[in-house]
Amino acid sequence: MQGVLLVGGKSTRMGTPKHQLIRPNGETMGLYLEKLLLQACQRPPLIVGTTNDDVPWSSGTRLEDDPRAKGPMAGILAAMAQCHDVPLLVLAVDFPKIRLETLRWVQEQARDTRVACWPKLPQRPFGEPLVAVYFPAAKAILEAAIEHSSYSLVDALPPELRFEPDVPHSMASHFMNANTPEEWRLATHFGHANQSNHLPATDAD
Repeated sequence: MQGVLLVGGKSTRMGTPKHQLIRPNGETMGLYLEKLLLQACQRPPLIVGTTNDDVPWSSGTRLEDDPRAKGPMAGILAAMAQCHDVPLLVLAVDFPKIRLETLRWVQEQARDTRVACWPKLPQRPFGEPLVAVYFPAAKAILEAAIEHSSYSLVDALPPELRFEPDVPHSMASHFMNANTPEEWRLATHFGHANQSNHLPATDAD
């Protein structure tokens, strides 16, 4: 299995690229998540995104998003073009609480899957597509979607093509998504005084 870290674009809601955010232990989000993927897959992950930011923390291969698509689908398709016959463990840079045990659980759930495995949290209408496993069979389906200018992973992969295992209660908090400065503070338990050097005071939008 090949790890894929989606670092996205400029992250205007956060006000700074998420992979550059500093965790409580002093390392960047990008480095933290890259290490997790390296341990989970036993090979350097692909780092995928449209920004031209330096990623000195990365030992993985850097890829640009597929220009035919938008959003996360563009990153996933770029990784699929690089790894034709290998399942992808995809992780977006939005998840500061993800742990190695979480990724290994997702990998285990995907063992009998043929297209995609999206872990499902309670009260959510569908599984999480950005902490997920995608198999080579998903590539043709996503390619067909972009031919019709559809860039939504949920629309492209209908429920019958997704395996959505229930996330154990003990892991539910690991899937907390951080897209704004306030969500980042909540996820990392930073106080405002500690955070001032790492995030803008307000959302750039």
